[in-house]
Amino acid sequence: MRRPTTRLTAILLVLSSIALGVTGCSWLRSDPPEALQKQAEAAALALGSLDGVAAARGEVQDRDLMDHHGDWIVSIVVDAADSDGLTRLPAAVRATAGPATFSGAYRVDITLTVPGGPGIAPVTVTTLGDPLPADGSPPDELAATELLRRLPLAAAVSTDSFGPTVTLTEPAAAAVPADVEAAVRALPGFGIGALAAVTLLWPGDDGRSVQLSAPPASASPAPTAAPADRDAALAAASAAVTAFLAQAGVDGGHADAAPAVTVAECSDGAGQRASGTVLLPVWEGEAADDADTVAFDAVTGAWLTAGLQRVERASGLDIWAPATGGPGLERATIRGLPDGIRVTAESPCVQ
Repeated sequence: MRRPTTRLTAILLVLSSIALGVTGCSWLRSDPPEALQKQAEAAALALGSLDGVAAARGEVQDRDLMDHHGDWIVSIVVDAADSDGLTRLPAAVRATAGPATFSGAYRVDITLTVPGGPGIAPVTVTTLGDPLPADGSPPDELAATELLRRLPLAAAVSTDSFGPTVTLTEPAAAAVPADVEAAVRALPGFGIGALAAVTLLWPGDDGRSVQLSAPPASASPAPTAAPADRDAALAAASAAVTAFLAQAGVDGGHADAAPAVTVAECSDGAGQRASGTVLLPVWEGEAADDADTVAFDAVTGAWLTAGLQRVERASGLDIWAPATGGPGLERATIRGLPDGIRVTAESPCVQ
């Protein structure tokens, strides 16, 4: 007489599993603490009353339902009324709704959106909740964003923990427009701090991104080539960069990742170099974060073994170069992005 009961129990367990799969983690969901929610609402109300603010809103979200349930993140968004908000509002926003304002929050994210104006692109800054420099000075990403929003062809600028990104109005092309690259490289402080690397994005279905940064101090000297041998030297450089990026895909668990390699003028106009990029897509599933970390470490571990060393880290970007200035590669970069791990590589300049 126990078999029907046992069978029913098994059926119920299966149905429960199906129901759990459909509902996901909804059984873990709970409302944020009332006190913290009220603090977020009060902060939004206070921010909305600031001179130069068009609107403000605040909400409290769970960090991670499965692994970090109960770690509450306060998200504050402030919309500036005009383009002057980038210089006028950050200090007031921090003073009104800084992390110290909220009791019991795991993290406070503060985003400032600023509309554009004549010759000025609209801006989104997501780092106002980050700690200020030790000397209390304004974070340099604000000054960097002020410069970037005035670039030619800039349609929008966003600044986050990974660094600044400029979306261009120019349709997707094979290379960065020369005037835009020249303007970026001419910015005061380019190559260090918040401007250690600037990502440029093209719109459109076939859009692409290019990351500009200054060569590391340890970069190898540019080799020279006779005119008759220049094409062969560039072909060899392209092959070396392609092989390097393809190996990064293999090391990172994405052997099917396709590198995109181009040959373009060196930034100083003295010759040409091969440069390329490859994206290792984010992993899906519960272990995605761990998998991406493993992939990142696998790629950089292989670089160490191959004789590369990290020469700089800034705004989420790691810059690597051959320890001895070896041939075939001048530098490589690696950076975690929302859509995956971006790896780039450049050959020395062929003159």
